[in-house]
Amino acid sequence: MAKGKETLIADVVYQDLKPGERAPVMAIYQVGPKGDPIKQLACSKDLRIELKRNWGKLGHAVALGPDTKNPSELRRETLLLYRVESVWPRWAAQERIYISSDNWRSWFYETICVSGTVEWCPPPWPWPGSLGQIVLPLPFPLPPWPPAECLPICDGVVEIYERVCCCSDWLDIDPRIDVIIPILEELICWPKFPIPKPPCPPDPFPPGPFPPGPGPDPSPIDIGRDLLRGFKLHDATINPAEGQPPSERLVRDHYALQKLSRVEASRYVKERAYLWPLICSCTTKKVGEAPLGPGGTFDFCYERPLQFVIRGRKCTTTYAYKVKQWIFNQWITIYDGLAADEYFTKDDPADITTHHFWAVPCGDPPPPPVPEDGLKPFVLLQEVGSTNSHHMVSPVQTGEGKIDLPLPANGGLVFPPPSGGSAAGKLLNRPWAQRLNLRLYIHPGMEALGAHYYRISTVRCDALGNPLWGATPQPLAGPVAWRRWVYGGASSTPTIATDVLGPNSVTFAGQPQNALYKIPYWDVNRLWLSGQFHHYWETPSGANGQHLLLLEIFDVNGERMKPLAAPATSPGKAVDFCFLRWTDPLVTEDVPFAELAHLFWVDNLACYADIVDVRQGGVESADICQFLTGTETSQFSVGFRAFHTKGPVLEPFMLNYRLWYTRGLSGSGTIEIGNQNRPPSLGAGPPAESSSLSFGAMLDGEPKCSFAVNLRVLAKHTNGYGGRITQYDRYDQIAVALEIGP
Repeated sequence: MAKGKETLIADVVYQDLKPGERAPVMAIYQVGPKGDPIKQLACSKDLRIELKRNWGKLGHAVALGPDTKNPSELRRETLLLYRVESVWPRWAAQERIYISSDNWRSWFYETICVSGTVEWCPPPWPWPGSLGQIVLPLPFPLPPWPPAECLPICDGVVEIYERVCCCSDWLDIDPRIDVIIPILEELICWPKFPIPKPPCPPDPFPPGPFPPGPGPDPSPIDIGRDLLRGFKLHDATINPAEGQPPSERLVRDHYALQKLSRVEASRYVKERAYLWPLICSCTTKKVGEAPLGPGGTFDFCYERPLQFVIRGRKCTTTYAYKVKQWIFNQWITIYDGLAADEYFTKDDPADITTHHFWAVPCGDPPPPPVPEDGLKPFVLLQEVGSTNSHHMVSPVQTGEGKIDLPLPANGGLVFPPPSGGSAAGKLLNRPWAQRLNLRLYIHPGMEALGAHYYRISTVRCDALGNPLWGATPQPLAGPVAWRRWVYGGASSTPTIATDVLGPNSVTFAGQPQNALYKIPYWDVNRLWLSGQFHHYWETPSGANGQHLLLLEIFDVNGERMKPLAAPATSPGKAVDFCFLRWTDPLVTEDVPFAELAHLFWVDNLACYADIVDVRQGGVESADICQFLTGTETSQFSVGFRAFHTKGPVLEPFMLNYRLWYTRGLSGSGTIEIGNQNRPPSLGAGPPAESSSLSFGAMLDGEPKCSFAVNLRVLAKHTNGYGGRITQYDRYDQIAVALEIGP
């Protein structure tokens, strides 16, 4: 019944509502000039709603639609628009509002859930920035061959975008097929090269690598100067942090469509809703964000009105994703599915791959193998950089803070060769250098035992792995802070907080314990970012040689904790845990002492490279300017030194050396390759003489030409990450001219 001339309470009548069938909750909204709902005015209750005549003064119209807390989520197509002044007489007379079944049935909400994984893969070839990763004289980037391993992305946020696309009914031979192949070709042919770009490959899986994959150390290769300049210009003018490679799925679709008839192509596109945005009318909106979990996984659920059907049109919903990471103290988008036109249906788990130059893969490795008893909490050194500690040559510990056994020739190095094998010329028996990032594994059960702090110390040691006479362990005392996620607040995007782990000082039994660091246990209130380290060791450049790294555990009061198996004479309280030494990918060994010791061979010395003289027929000349005239068979060589002063016998910390020449503007060749110190006397005595080449072979048909002779000496040093520390490589170069005389 009417409540007044300006207000009335009307019944809401849903056409074809069956007995027992649930009716939606209806609301009335104020709408803007374009019909977008901007404010809820009233909401039905028990199939009745209060209406006000003065709503006609609010704007052009009001709209009837499903009840929601966020009117901006409503689609205009689901709303019924009315001018209040036009319908008020009918509403007042009938005291009812009739809603057709085609409309109200679309007002129900459905819960949509999407999920997926995000991983980083090495960029395909060619990719901006790849040229700079190759050591010249190989003058082009190489693809990973065999393909390098892809790694999950953990620390990030995924933005979810919903795209609704509506197409007219599909025909057996649909004319839209004629435009989709050119659209796909434009999407997958990237980037805009500053050199003439070859057409897109007809097959997305060409047989074999191109260019040829690298060997142990790539040889100089002679290629055209124009091609070399083009690659260098490409590398210098395209920002690797911008743009992204095309969707691999779109590459496959482009390839498949080219081989299908028009009828088959129409059916192919019709069955793949993620291709519809390329040729249909679409609307896109962001529906939420989700954090990336362990292993790079995410899932997200939201509610939306049931999708309606338009006669003669077919609509589908797909989803695109953007992935952001906190890098350089800012959010950086490392994957943009909107820009890549890469869409997924809700039933199609999104397997997202990014090649972004700055993307940071998950930093936490899998946990180490548990002890045989499988129950006792334990502590071990898990990684140095990204290298598991079982790769280290660290002999068994026979006493507290010492090894006390004759050390092997490669004691303290990392990546030993197979038993009886040689490491010469291989990335084996590598010394540690520069800053070492140390990651511990402290079993979660240690928290219940009262373990609160850890301390890491280093000390020089002798040939038995014992501290040098008079040397005392020096704690690593630099600041260590860990970052963690913080959820909540006005923004749906999580923020980053930083917690300082140490150093801390605690006095126990009248004795100060310094350089203690809080153990960062993980729980729902401490969501630590992955890839963080417990400490950092700046290896001393003035103290090259073998060192012990010592680990201790303390309780909250600063009292040292020791395993039950540790000697009773060792200071500290006995607690039921164990120190472990990781000796094999699947094996750990108990260390029954109050502190855990590991052996490191530190070396921060560089290699040496020097081309001393030029030789014709073995006759040396150290003149500044060299112009050599001879016959086709005249022999050219150089005197040189290439060495590293440290390392096991016949296994210097030099990986290898290479002598090669470059002729004029084009042409190159190898003179000599080796992995032993040349000469064995190092800096003393005469230099070594290189292998010789004939003038005819070097000139290759030219009567005379200028040459650059290059010497490159590579070091083995590592900081625990996969590559070499190239700062310890050394180079030398000279110029000489050769001529074949009359």
